[in-house]
This record gives sequence, C-alpha cells and structure tokens, in this order.
Amino acid sequence: MKSPPGNAVRLAEAGALWSMNQLARQFKMDRATVKRRLGDLAPAALHAGHPVFALDQAVDNLFAAEHTGGDGIGDLPTDPFKRRAAVQALHDLANYRERLGELVDRAQVEQEMASMVRLMSAALDTMPDELEANAGLTPAQVEEAIRWTEGKRRDLVARLESGEDLDV
Repeated sequence: MKSPPGNAVRLAEAGALWSMNQLARQFKMDRATVKRRLGDLAPAALHAGHPVFALDQAVDNLFAAEHTGGDGIGDLPTDPFKRRAAVQALHDLANYRERLGELVDRAQVEQEMASMVRLMSAALDTMPDELEANAGLTPAQVEEAIRWTEGKRRDLVARLESGEDLDV
C-alpha cells in the first residue's frame, strides 16, 4: 500500500478514519471479528503505518446482514450493561450518519414529496389554459391533451397506490 496523502493523515487524526482497534473498541467487538467482517474493504489510508477505514464504509461491512442475521444488531452482547453500551454506539453512529447527510428524516422526505406532487398537479391543472392561450391550440386539441393528461394521472396514481416501482 502506498503512503497516504497528507489530507488522509489529517482525517485520521480528526477521527474521520478509524483503525481496526478503534472500531473494535467502539462497537464492543473482538479485533479478529472486526478484521473478518471488514474482509476485502480497502483501507481509506495508512496512519502511522496501520490501515484506517472510513467510518461509514467500515460500519456498513461490520453490520452487514450476512454477519448479523439481517437486522443489523445480531451480535449485541447479552450482558445488559454491555448491550446498553453497544446500543448507544449504534445510536451515536446513526447521529453521525445523519450529520453527514446519509440519513434523512422520513417525515421531511414525505413532506417534500407531497409538495412536489402538489406543484405538479397544479401545473397539470393549468396546462389546458396555457395551451389554449399561449400555444395556440384549438379547443379540440386542448380536449385531447386533457384526456391524455388525465389518463397519465390515473396511471400514476394507480402505480403509486400499488407500490409499483416508478422507474421509467
């Protein structure tokens, strides 16, 4: 492995890059378990001659479904105090990922999506008037555009209600 750029060293010193020992300590795992779970994940850099990993990538590997039985918390200790510490570490990780912008509040996303749908609906509602006034369409052409638009609206609503993937 080649020597890391100076920026990687600063990131490691700032805590953005974590060593295997730091990950093992933080998540209450044996170092061998951390090494096994990190598997083929390439280190983000070398710090003091040791590999260091980007926290988000390391956590994805540490708590991947194949290691934890699918729920991401399968290896929590049974001792109540250790379990609480592990859950706190997971909570801290979620807060960290939220600060990075990787996690977004569901209600906020739903509000933004609803606003977008309202804006699109309003645009479709005013489209016939715009077509007639600004595009010079005849009333018959506007009626055909309305029928086509209403059909597409019904299809979209049906797909949304069915939970179907909306990829084009």
